[in-house]
Amino acid sequence: MIYAKYDLSRWPTTFDFASWLVLAKTAGCDHVQFVIGNGVAEWKYPKTVTWKRFGNILVPMCALAGMDFSVVHESDGFEFPYAWGDVEKLYQKNKHVELLKPTFTLKPAQYVTITMRDSFRNTHRNSDVHEWEKFRGYLERRGKRVVQLEECERSPLDLEYRLALYAGAEMNFGVNNGPMSMCAMSEAPYMIFNIYPKRKATEKTYDLVMLMESTGFGEGSQFGFRNERQTLVWGPDDYEVMVNAYETMFDEKRAAA
Repeated sequence: MIYAKYDLSRWPTTFDFASWLVLAKTAGCDHVQFVIGNGVAEWKYPKTVTWKRFGNILVPMCALAGMDFSVVHESDGFEFPYAWGDVEKLYQKNKHVELLKPTFTLKPAQYVTITMRDSFRNTHRNSDVHEWEKFRGYLERRGKRVVQLEECERSPLDLEYRLALYAGAEMNFGVNNGPMSMCAMSEAPYMIFNIYPKRKATEKTYDLVMLMESTGFGEGSQFGFRNERQTLVWGPDDYEVMVNAYETMFDEKRAAA
């Protein structure tokens, strides 16, 4: 058994854990040790929120990576970062990464999903409700069955079911948010918008642009391991941007066929 160490006293209970798992799994680790010897980090979430997210996000996500887990006071396991840029660097080095996989499949159906972000944190990253309503109408006029999901900060959706739903969709749309990062770290189709949202001057938060660029994932980047139904759209969640991205992918393929 090869252990990977995730120190909860330093690292948050975030969906970025998906990237961390891909790095750990690719390195050959098969067991996650969650370390709580020094308590849990509270720099991103209050303690009560941290523990809820631990149970709703980190624990079930281990199954999506095919890894066991344990909770320990200390560990000498291997440590990994968790940024998108770190995953892309590893792929460019090895030309392979171990992605997340659904633990089951759903009955075949024709649908697309929209994941709406409405979080109490970093509100500048939330979905533009008006623009997404217009885009949903556009998809429905094209005969698409639209399944709308919430990011579920307050009322979580079972993570194994969520990835199975994403994996079975014709396409998954959303802004850069937690659940959509699972698509980016799997084979599930995705169009992720608003990668670099503009932060409000009054909103105190980390600089997402600086964070991503510091790990080598600057504006315009795409994952080298993406498939033909996966793309990061470097524009806002604006109706015209979304329609153009959709038609660029699907109409051109339809014409080529």
